[in-house]
Amino acid sequence: MVPLDVILVMLQFVDQETMYEFSLSCRAISPHALRHLWNTPYITNSTSLRILVNTLNLQMPLHPYKHWISGLALHFDTIYEAIPDQLFSSLFQLNLEILSLGQLYVNEENVQFKQFLCHHLNQGIAEVHMYQCTSIVLRSLLNAIQEQMCPHLRTLCISQCHLSDRQIIPVVAHCPGLKNLKLDKCGCLSDQGLIAIANNCKSLDTLLVTLPSNIIQSNTITTRTLEALEKHCLLLRSFVCDGQIRITGHINQEPRRYYHFAITTNTNYLPAFGADI
Repeated sequence: MVPLDVILVMLQFVDQETMYEFSLSCRAISPHALRHLWNTPYITNSTSLRILVNTLNLQMPLHPYKHWISGLALHFDTIYEAIPDQLFSSLFQLNLEILSLGQLYVNEENVQFKQFLCHHLNQGIAEVHMYQCTSIVLRSLLNAIQEQMCPHLRTLCISQCHLSDRQIIPVVAHCPGLKNLKLDKCGCLSDQGLIAIANNCKSLDTLLVTLPSNIIQSNTITTRTLEALEKHCLLLRSFVCDGQIRITGHINQEPRRYYHFAITTNTNYLPAFGADI
């Protein structure tokens, strides 16, 4: 017979269907399996979100689901499906460490969504991921970050949402504790934005800045960025930037300039980046 502690370790590696069967078949394992299942609800449409909200609002639930949830993924499979404002008000009761938003759409007047973001940033959320969301959602997130200092925010990943230097500069000024910053296919950022990142985010481990798929190359990021990262980000291990001809030319010339971090300019072999959760 397999000891219970071994089974609990195995639970971390089984698929959701098997986890669900465990939760129904064994009283000793059931709470542990349910805790894993509820760790990060993965919501793909407004109906699923409404079911989650209704469950959280039960007066006498069998299990304390909201205490088990540490992450929330709102990854909608229908592009830009509008989410009713009132659904977000029930998500205030969660204590999130990770929030991931994919193809999310909210109306301009969606006050509860903006308050939802501000609440969890204020509560100390550690990771925020955003993939292919509307400009309203992106603007809501950026404004929420600027509402207060966010020293607890360790990871910020934004993919396929247009960003400019003007938008990113005030954001990084409020996130001094960032370790991972990934801006994938988010527009043509320049030295101005990257130097602001280096000046404010001195604990960075990984920095990724890539061009949109419709832009092959750019010359907006130069050796000024490399020098700023070398000077201020002493813990940086990896800097990824594709299509920047000045960076590519600089690192390939002889004799090569040494930097304490790895520089990657060819992203063809890197894993696909999405709503990374």
